[in-house]
Amino acid sequence: MNACRVITKDHPRICISGLEKDLGTNITYHTIRKLRTYYPEQQFVWISGMDNALSLHEWNRWRDLLTLVPMVHLTRKPASSLIRRCPVRLYDKQNHVFIERGGRWPLTPGTTYWMMQNKMVNISSTEIRENRLNTQKI
Repeated sequence: MNACRVITKDHPRICISGLEKDLGTNITYHTIRKLRTYYPEQQFVWISGMDNALSLHEWNRWRDLLTLVPMVHLTRKPASSLIRRCPVRLYDKQNHVFIERGGRWPLTPGTTYWMMQNKMVNISSTEIRENRLNTQKI
């Protein structure tokens, strides 16, 4: 948590919380279920990078998670070959929408949205964290 605060420098639009500790969960499926119970009027969307999309099938109750929230995966080149091989993409009970440019999309559970980025900064979240932490130590 402290590392997150250092990285974000207490940015006013980023909230660092121990939500899963407060909810008593450590599995994403259970966290999302509790969030939906506590905030029934809110629409939740899971946003992540390709790394999570490629390993999602290894998560606890991943198929059930797909029914709870829409997934948005930000792709990185070579996106099309990674997506073709992605186990979530091969799961036949999931709808898939490929997004080439911004706009309004009906974010519905049971759907995975693939953000096909043309222009991206080629840096991973791990590299960002390491760079920010190293900068803070100097």
